[in-house]
Amino acid sequence: MLKNISNLKPSSLRKMKMFKLGVTGGIGSGKSTVTKILVENYNAYEFEADIVAKKIVAENEQLKEEFKQTFGSRFFDELGNLKRREFAEFVFSDKERTRKLNSLVHPKVKEAATEHFQKAKDEGRSFFVHNAPLIFEAGIEKQLDAVLVVAVSEENALKRTIERDKTTENEVKLRMSKQMPLAEKIAKADFVIWNDGGFEKLKTAVENFYEKHLKDKL
Repeated sequence: MLKNISNLKPSSLRKMKMFKLGVTGGIGSGKSTVTKILVENYNAYEFEADIVAKKIVAENEQLKEEFKQTFGSRFFDELGNLKRREFAEFVFSDKERTRKLNSLVHPKVKEAATEHFQKAKDEGRSFFVHNAPLIFEAGIEKQLDAVLVVAVSEENALKRTIERDKTTENEVKLRMSKQMPLAEKIAKADFVIWNDGGFEKLKTAVENFYEKHLKDKL
């Protein structure tokens, strides 16, 4: 099912020479799969915020020092690598710690997004896809032309994430509790695709979305 906000003005969708589409959703929603379909079939450029953030944390020595000062050096091993699982359990169990983490990482991810946007234009891509779980939470939607939310039932989200991450239901629910509720994401979205079926059903929904709502904006 697609949701098209009626007051979405065409002029607002053409603010940039290259269209910027945000793709977001909760854990296990399938936002990366939707992005992959757009990249493989419509010459889109993907900026995957989570992957970029992990790379920044792994390679940015200044950020590592800020992490140590803010959260403690015990989350780094003897080689200076972040103990991701232990760190995630510590940070995401507390809203204030999560807020501090985001305040350190998000500005650097935004800088990287600007660099990747230029790269997308240099490569002659049709449009730019910013794939991130926290688009609304981080205020990134202000830099985009439209946002597509990939929605899924909690039951399916739990099942997919437990299988994918080899984790427990309690851990997944804890991570879910730190994100914006799905209903709120949908209310803020320009478009919504529900992903409670299989891959072929999702692919058809993405194709319909592109033809009806995106193609004429490029």
